[in-house]
Amino acid sequence: MGMTRRITGGVCVSLAIAGCATHAAATTASPAQLLAAGSHALVALKSTQVTGTFTIDGMGGSVLASILQNGDVTGTLNIGASESPFVYAGGTTYFQQLATFVTSGFPDLADLAGRVKSEPWWRTPGSAEAVAVIKLITPGGLQSALLSGRSHMTQKAGKDASGRAATRLTDSTGSIYLEPASPHNILEITTPMNLLVGNFSNLDLIFNEFNTPVTFNVPTNVVTPDVASMPPYFYIVSVKFGVCSGSGCTGNAVVETQAGSGTASVKLTITNAANKVLASCTTTVKASYSAGSTATCRAHGSGWENWWDNIGGTYYFDGTVANPDYTS
Repeated sequence: MGMTRRITGGVCVSLAIAGCATHAAATTASPAQLLAAGSHALVALKSTQVTGTFTIDGMGGSVLASILQNGDVTGTLNIGASESPFVYAGGTTYFQQLATFVTSGFPDLADLAGRVKSEPWWRTPGSAEAVAVIKLITPGGLQSALLSGRSHMTQKAGKDASGRAATRLTDSTGSIYLEPASPHNILEITTPMNLLVGNFSNLDLIFNEFNTPVTFNVPTNVVTPDVASMPPYFYIVSVKFGVCSGSGCTGNAVVETQAGSGTASVKLTITNAANKVLASCTTTVKASYSAGSTATCRAHGSGWENWWDNIGGTYYFDGTVANPDYTS
């Protein structure tokens, strides 16, 4: 009976050893596999938020934006000393403020744009630097500029700048921090200090708010800042009155626009040497940036009749035009 017990025990030990041998050690993903997983996770996200700093063309900048899966982006961009909210939708960029990097694309119209009353969004790509930043933070831009062609990365455990546990992948062009667990969302991308990677140096992009719903509105009050599309800004080139009589004077004003096209309201006035209005008339004329138009009306009134019949002397012609779309 004792022998039986010992044999039975031996059999149990043998089975236990055999059972342990059937469990293989866990496989560790390679840096290439982790990077591929992070890249896949990025394009699979319905939305994410990026907070970043960078240097481009010697200017420091920052961006805070929500990125959608389809490549649309909305947020605030700062380059140098200027800043503007922006929307990038369907390949078109809109800026809310006339920051320096916005007006650099239309310097001849920048002053005029600053006087538009309706405070529109500006449909313009902005400066080359603004274009580069917005392109970079789209899912496609991140893939091509910062995630592709990095086949010699090393990995180790660490934390990103926000203190989140991360797997850090590193090579000569910088580091990519991933969530340790699947789906390995990208938490942060950095480049070394003063090393130019593409157009950027000192790059630090931090990602969060994964799949958080985003309110995305494409602006509707929009102006394209070119001479054809701006609201019309009228000015008078010249004023000339014809032959006058006691019943009044017929005047002509040549009207052009600095930008845009539309119908101008023109007032022609006759004054005496003391700048007292003797007669006036108002008319409308269509004008455009490409050609001048002539507004014509006959200035008359009791003051003119009295001056003509009883006073006489020197009189002056003047013309003004309204610009209702502008503050001045």
